[in-house]
Amino acid sequence: MSKMARPGFAAIRSPRARMVGLGLAGVLVLALGTAVLAEQAPAIGGQASGQATPRPPEIQAVETAIRKSDFADARQKALALIDGDFAKRDPKAAAYAAYLLAHADMYAGHWQDLYDTLIGRADSVIRDLDQRRADEFALLLADAAGRTGRPDQQEQSLAFFDLYADKAEEMALTRDAEAYREHAVATARESLGEAHPMTFEAALAQARLQEKTNARAALESYRKLDAVMFDWARSSVSASGSLRAGQAVRILVDDMLGSLADLATRNADAAELFAAVLDNWKTLTRGTERQLRAEAETTDDQPLRDLIRTYFSDFGRFREIATATYYTDALMPHQQAMEDSRKALNAALEKHGQQPVAPWIRSSVEEARPLARPAAGDVVVDLAIFGEWPADRGGAPDRYRIFATISRAVGPTEVVEVDAVDMRKGNAGPGKNFFARLGKALGAAAQDARALYVIPADFLYQFDFAELRPAGGKRFGELVDVHIATSRQAYEFRAKGDRPSTNDAALLAGGLFYGDAAGSAYLPGSRAEVEKIAALAGAHGMAVQPAEGNDGTEAAMRAAAGGKAILHFSTHGFFTHGEGLSEQLMNAGFVLSDARLSDESKEGDDDIIVYARELLSWNLRSSQLVVVSACDTALGDIGVTSTVRGLPLALSVAGARRTLWTVERVDDAATMQLMARFYGNLFDAGISYADAFIKTKREAWAGKIGGFPAALTSAYILFEH
Repeated sequence: MSKMARPGFAAIRSPRARMVGLGLAGVLVLALGTAVLAEQAPAIGGQASGQATPRPPEIQAVETAIRKSDFADARQKALALIDGDFAKRDPKAAAYAAYLLAHADMYAGHWQDLYDTLIGRADSVIRDLDQRRADEFALLLADAAGRTGRPDQQEQSLAFFDLYADKAEEMALTRDAEAYREHAVATARESLGEAHPMTFEAALAQARLQEKTNARAALESYRKLDAVMFDWARSSVSASGSLRAGQAVRILVDDMLGSLADLATRNADAAELFAAVLDNWKTLTRGTERQLRAEAETTDDQPLRDLIRTYFSDFGRFREIATATYYTDALMPHQQAMEDSRKALNAALEKHGQQPVAPWIRSSVEEARPLARPAAGDVVVDLAIFGEWPADRGGAPDRYRIFATISRAVGPTEVVEVDAVDMRKGNAGPGKNFFARLGKALGAAAQDARALYVIPADFLYQFDFAELRPAGGKRFGELVDVHIATSRQAYEFRAKGDRPSTNDAALLAGGLFYGDAAGSAYLPGSRAEVEKIAALAGAHGMAVQPAEGNDGTEAAMRAAAGGKAILHFSTHGFFTHGEGLSEQLMNAGFVLSDARLSDESKEGDDDIIVYARELLSWNLRSSQLVVVSACDTALGDIGVTSTVRGLPLALSVAGARRTLWTVERVDDAATMQLMARFYGNLFDAGISYADAFIKTKREAWAGKIGGFPAALTSAYILFEH
């Protein structure tokens, strides 16, 4: 690929810029240059320009040397003034000396000397010059940076292009600013490549400026920037070996998505684009993978469906482990399983005349594709949370901004900003005002809706939206059917396997013996819970495999899980904060029969504790519903993809279509009553899993479930994956 020629500054349509550009081209005569310098002589010692005292003789000596074309002497004299006692006595005069030095080097053609001498002190010089001279000084530095063009200096070079463009924007010189933004993008792409953080920042600055002048151009810039960033970030996260590295990538993404969200609040076309790219980023899923899932959901070819789901599970497991684990031989079995399933899938796809799936590390840039409209009567609200980070990107965000993307069957997609939480004012996080604003936004979105599907983000995965009271009266879930989905495809295929049939089988574990060393108390309610569920499922014609007492070991449950439509574990659950636990997905799990204590979290069947990481290897691809009826099972740490890094993520990767969790500690006896009513509604009324859950909650709110207080309903959440 041939390199792009660097545009000249003379093309910039600004009188002062053209003047400097002509000077760089050798057209501007030295006499004119000296006259310009004399005209711009500074007010020394902080005087107003109308009361300027005579210039110090040291400054006059530099000007004289320039006038005589003795640029070497001018450089030597100026160098003596920009540091030391003179600079301490009069920093403004010293800044002017640096300005003169830049001109002397420019006239001499010594661009490297200009850059090397002045790049490190540019901020202080610009601060002490007036606006006009500061602009020209920044322009000279930017041009020197472009002419020297050493790769290790591109960061400083681009910084000055950015600085000059900022100044042009401040002065309402839009055409100048556009030219400098365009030049910065071209320089970054030529020197650093398309997929580089500094190129992203330059392209983002250009898109932000285009918003003011050409919304359509801005939209296309965002579309292309998103596609390149997504491909780069997806590969970086998948192979980073560090969850923190992946999270650092998300800081760049927050900048881009936050800017696009702002535009989307006032531009309908931008709102459509934002809805599409947001769904991509929250799942790190590309268009080709969406097509594969659609194929699996709609094909009549059962073997092909199984191959697609197997590949997704193997790839998801490898990616989640590789995200936080340095690439070592320990990852080889997971990578081999992924490659084997990919090759088997490709063989089937080729028979169907379809494109094969590329290896995981190879990807191609794909622009976000428009999303399908929701069904009539449904409203889909996709929530987004972006951090606004300090300039140095260190520590934590200064504030979080929360947006809602609202999609209906007809009408344009809307993007609204729900709230902004400033973390610099001693706030620990969102408070009552935030949830009031969230309730108001969702209430407005759901007007005249039959059902509301909320796709959470970050900590909102651990919140029950049905409990919100938009107007301070009834709960939201009493006014409209509230569902929680994890992606737009989870909504799109919500009707697949949405209720049990007589051909299905269930695995029910409860009343387990945990062993003397486990420290976990026996749960009598859990035994009654699974026995009631077994009776209901059996009466419906389902094949039931119970596990009680010592029968529910980890090895036995993992082996029995495959092929079951319903898995129900009534036991103890846990979530633990700890260094490295989230990265390794060893921060959450649940307890099975004959559990043994260990000094540290570890994989393997010998401890009989199922960690989230271990669940990645379970075969749950036939599971329509997985229930972990235990304490704190929905809790987790926020991961790279804005989801919960804990049990919910693990079961989704393993193939579960729906999961029912708790977000806090729950009572054994009360949980038994709620679960018995849920399965009773499911089997007796012949309704879907989601509708049975909604019906059960409404009965609990109405006080119709004996032994279950209505206040406990907020602890239980059903996800559709």
